Amino acid sequence: MERRDYSGAIRWLHDHNVSPAVIAQLFGKAESSIPVIAWRDRNLLFPRKVERVLSDVALSGLAADRLLKQVRIEGDEFVVPYRMSDIEREIDQFGLHFWEKVRYQQGAKELGLLLRKVSRPSWENIPLRRAGARLNHLLSEIYLHAGCCLSSLVFGLKAYQLEEGLYKETLSREELFRVGKTCLLISQALINRSQCSEALPWINRSKEAFSAGGQQVDPEHYKQLATVQFHSKALSEAKRNYSRAGTLLREYRYKPNVPEAEVKDISERHVNLIGKQADWERAFTLMEYALRSWSGDDIHKALNVNWAAAAGLMSDSDEGNHRAIALLRDKGHMSNGFLHPQTVTELLQMTPELPRKLWPEWVRFSLHYNAFRNK
Repeated sequence: MERRDYSGAIRWLHDHNVSPAVIAQLFGKAESSIPVIAWRDRNLLFPRKVERVLSDVALSGLAADRLLKQVRIEGDEFVVPYRMSDIEREIDQFGLHFWEKVRYQQGAKELGLLLRKVSRPSWENIPLRRAGARLNHLLSEIYLHAGCCLSSLVFGLKAYQLEEGLYKETLSREELFRVGKTCLLISQALINRSQCSEALPWINRSKEAFSAGGQQVDPEHYKQLATVQFHSKALSEAKRNYSRAGTLLREYRYKPNVPEAEVKDISERHVNLIGKQADWERAFTLMEYALRSWSGDDIHKALNVNWAAAAGLMSDSDEGNHRAIALLRDKGHMSNGFLHPQTVTELLQMTPELPRKLWPEWVRFSLHYNAFRNK
C-alpha cells in the first residue's frame, strides 16, 4: 500500500482560496471532503504511528542537547583490539554503490540482511555496535532518498541512539562526528516532511557536534539551513548558504575529489531559483549538464528535471513556462521510484490548472512536499 498523503497540498490550495471543485478534480477527491482534509491537516491530526515517531524525535532532540552541552574528547580515537573487518568491508562496498540502490528502495533488503549479522550484539563489543550504527544510518539514508520519511526517521533515531551510547563510552572524536552526520539525516527527513521548524534544531545540533569534536562542518549543514531559509522567504540568507555549501564541498576533507556535478547540485541548482526572477535558462543549462554527468537512473537527474521545470514555472517568461510544462511531460518519468521527487513532479504538473498569480508560491511549496511522508 502506497500511503500517499496530499493533505498538506490540499490545505495549501484551500488556504489560498482555490475552488474546492478545482482541488477535488486535481486530487481525485469528493468536493465535500476538501474542507475536512484541510481542517485535519491544519490541526496536525497525524496517524498514531506517526505521532509516536515524531514524539521519539522530540525526546531524542532533548537528549542530544544534553549530550552536546557536556562534550569531552579523550584522545583522537578509541582503539579496540578487535575489528569487524568482514562486515565493515561489506558496508564500505555498499556505500560505493549507494546511489544505484535508492530507486524503489532496492538497497533496503541488502542492508537489512547485513543488520541481522550485528543484531543484539554484546554490549562490550564496540566494533560490532559501530557496524550496527552504520547500518542503521545507511538504512535511514536509503529511505530518506527514496522518499520514505517516517522509515528514515525510525532508522535515523536508532543510529543516533547507538552513536550517542558509543560516544559516552569512548569520548571519541569519531563517534561525535557520526552523531553530527546522523543529525543531518534526521533534519533532512523532517524537511522532506515539510516540518522545517522541527528540522532546524537538528541542523544546528549537527554543527555543534562537528565543532565540539574539532571537525570541519559538513557542507550539507549549510545546504539544509539554506533550504529552511528558502521556505521562510529569507532569500538572501538562503542564497548565501547554498553558495557556501558548494564552496565548502569542493574543499571538504572527508570527501576528496568531489565531482563538479555534485558541487553544482548542492548549490547552483538551488541558487537558480532565488532572486527577483528565477533564472530558468541557467536552470535548464544545469539540468542538461546533470543529465550528461550523472549515470544510470541516479536520483539527481530527476531532481534537476524538477528544479529546472520549477524555475520555468516561477518565471514571468512565456517561453520558460511552456518549456517547463513540456519538460515535465517528456522527462517527468525520471522521478518514478523516487517517492519524494515523484510527488514534486505530480504537483508541478498541476501548476497550469491554478490561477497564474499562485504559480511562484505553489512551486516553492511543491519542491519540498512529499506525499509519502508517512511511509
